Parts: sequence; C-alpha cells; structure tokens
Amino acid sequence: MTGRVVLSGLVLAYAGGYVLHRLHAGLHEAHDVNPWLHWLRDSTFALPPALLVVLAATILARSAVVRLGIRGNVAWARLTWILAVAVGYAAFSVPGNLVHGSTFGAGHEDMGVVEHLTADAFASLGAALAIFALAVLVLGTPWERVPPHARLLHAVRLHGVGGVLARSVDSTLGRKWQLGPTLLALGTIVAVAVVVPHVGGAGASPALFEEGCAKAAWVDKTRTIKADVVALEQKWDYNRLGAKAGALDANKSAKNAYGLMYALRRDVVRTGTTTPIPATGATFGDGTPIAGNVELRRDKRPRPLVLRMNVGDCLEIRFQNLLSPNPKPDHPADRHVGIHVNGMQMGGTALGGIANDGSFVGENKSSLLAPGAPPHTYTLFAEYENTYLLYSLGTPVGGEGGNASIALGLFGAVNVEPWNTEWYRSQVTRADMDLAATNGSEEIVTTPDGQPVINYDATYP
Repeated sequence: MTGRVVLSGLVLAYAGGYVLHRLHAGLHEAHDVNPWLHWLRDSTFALPPALLVVLAATILARSAVVRLGIRGNVAWARLTWILAVAVGYAAFSVPGNLVHGSTFGAGHEDMGVVEHLTADAFASLGAALAIFALAVLVLGTPWERVPPHARLLHAVRLHGVGGVLARSVDSTLGRKWQLGPTLLALGTIVAVAVVVPHVGGAGASPALFEEGCAKAAWVDKTRTIKADVVALEQKWDYNRLGAKAGALDANKSAKNAYGLMYALRRDVVRTGTTTPIPATGATFGDGTPIAGNVELRRDKRPRPLVLRMNVGDCLEIRFQNLLSPNPKPDHPADRHVGIHVNGMQMGGTALGGIANDGSFVGENKSSLLAPGAPPHTYTLFAEYENTYLLYSLGTPVGGEGGNASIALGLFGAVNVEPWNTEWYRSQVTRADMDLAATNGSEEIVTTPDGQPVINYDATYP
C-alpha cells in the first residue's frame, strides 16, 4: 500500500504540475526560468503536499468505502478514491498557488486573486480526475491486494499477449470493475479536453498580442513605452586619452574617420547649432536636408543607446535614418539602416508583423530606411526579462574591420526588467539630488539624522 501511495503522489505532483504549467504558458514570474526547469522546480516543491493529499485521500476514501458497504464493488471503490484525491488536490492548489505567487512573483496578471485561485482550483480538479482515471487502470487503489498491472502481467504469462488481446473484450464487458473505470477515464479525458483550453486561455499572450499592445497578455499591467530614435554620424572618443573616431584629420584617428550612433531625437540638433530637429519632414526650415546635417547636443556624451522596459510592456520605436546619403571613408556603401532587437517578440500581423524586424531578408518586404526617409515604427513585446542587443541589419558586414555599422558605433541595448519594476536615471549630480529632496520647497527635506529624503518621482522644475 505504501509503495502505491508514494507512486501516486509522484504522478500527481509531476503530471498534475505539468498540466498546470501548460495552462500558465505565456504568463510570467518576476524572474523567468527555462520552461522545463520551471515545471521541475514547481512540481518538486509540490511533491510533499501531493504525497500528503494522496495519503489523506486514501485513508478517507477507504473509510468511506467501508461505511457505504461498497468495498466489494471495485468500480465504485476506485471512483471514490479518484474523487477524494482530485478534490484534495484542488483544495491544496489554493494555498499552494498563494505561496507560489508570493515566492516567485507569479500570477494571472489579468485576473483578480479570487478569480485566479478559482480558475486554478478547477484546472487542478480536472487534471487530477483525468490523470487518476488513467492511473487507476494500472495501479488500482492503494488497498487493492492485486493491482491491475499485476493481473495483466499474470495473464500474459498464462495466455501470452495474443491470448490476452483475444480475451480483452469479453473480460472488459464481463466485469464491472474494469468497465466502470474505462468509461470514467474516457469521459473525463473528453471533459478536460473541452474545459482546459478555456481555463488556460488567459495566458495565451502571443495570440492576444496579434490584436495589439492594448490587448496583450497582461491587460491591466501592459504599458506602451515609446521612443523616438534616429541614426546619425557622430564624433566620439574611444577613450579619454585623445584617440577619436571622426577626427577632421583622418591621420589623427586611431581607427575610424567617422563614428555612427543611435540617439533619441530630442538629444539631436542641427550641426553647429542648438536648433532641434523637426519631428517630421526631411528638411530644415531653410530647405537644408536633415540627413547628414545633425549632431548630438553638446551637453550629451556619445554612448550606445539603452532603452528600458518591463516584462509585459510593449515598445514602440519610431525610427528615422539621418545618416548622410554619401558614405564617409571606411563606411559601408549601402546607407540603409534600421533597428533590429535580437530575441524580442515582434508585433503581430495587426501591428505590421515582419515589418517590425528591422531587416530585409528573403522575400520579405524591407523594414530598413534610406537616409531622410519618413520615420518607421517598430513594435516589440517584452516577454522575458533580459538584456537584448539592438543594432542595424542594413549592412551586417563590410566597411571598417568587416563589422560594418556595428564597428562604427551603431548599436545599443534594450533592458527588460521584471514586471512592475520602477527604474530611474543611472547618473545624477549633487544638484539633481538636491532638487529631488526639496519636495517643492526651497529647503532640502531631511530625516531626523540629517539624510535627505529623496522624492523618486520628482521632475525638473
């Protein structure tokens, strides 16, 4: 009896855990892990409670069978045990999911707590019914003296495989203890096959993402982060010892005569001025082309572009190519550029599909831009926490060193933080911190021991 209780607990923990894991596909924890490791981790944590559930259900079911006088009816005895295990597993799933959610930052972000627990409890009930309706055909109840698999092995030894197959129909129809569980297993599997897709639909983020960011997996959590980005030619330092890319005298440059970079549109001005570049159009007010005649603001340091978002967010990158139509020394001859982010989900068909890839591959339409072309928007979805490389696939090879625009500086990153994360400027001055501690007054607000009280939501006056 003990062996079958332990084996049943293992089946319940890992098979039931796999069903619940599949139902939650597309949802996220604060720190996502590999799906298979995720299933093994959660199922292993659920193993001790699952063993207790099976043991308690076995004791209660056996007692009920004796009290109801159905001990001799194997079909009803097995059905009683299956129901006891399934109900116990469903009841255990409620506190278990609360502990799991608080430990790993997991949950149905588009459901309330009660709705989430109810959905998972019914899913657990259906999973346990289906699993044990099948398992009982092999293991029987823990208190059966001879389990079904032992009967089968004995029959094979006596009659051979052919003989057992020839007798199976007569045996199944002639003994209720085999017919009942068989019909119960088939009926439960059909019922679960119908119910499970509806219960698990809340986590189907890729399909819902086809309809747009507003209807992505986490309806009440999803935000749309917008970034207006341009590509430009820019002088930048390799180090602080004087070697520069973009020096007017190419002989004084350590490597490249001219650098490239991505930057936010608001940080770019007309060359030699403080005039911001217009949000639309290909020329300045005097008719001068914008492409090739811009630079980074003097108060900004050239560096790789970093965009930030959280898991579950959508990112809309409005991009324009402001490189000069004429290549500089060591530049690739092709001036088409775009933004490609390795590993992130692209927007679905309704959001442009492959046009969000920033590439020109095979028979797909190009999502790269020529210098001065109208802006193009790339829509991406942050499914997992990570740091993703951002670069241009316009000219992946060629130019200086064979690394094309990447070697010249046209790259960056998208940092995806855990959902609900708050993030702030990484570099601030003492004056910035003082402004954030004034709380709208002229004096800095401090704690009793003199430490400034920082308002992290403060903005510049």
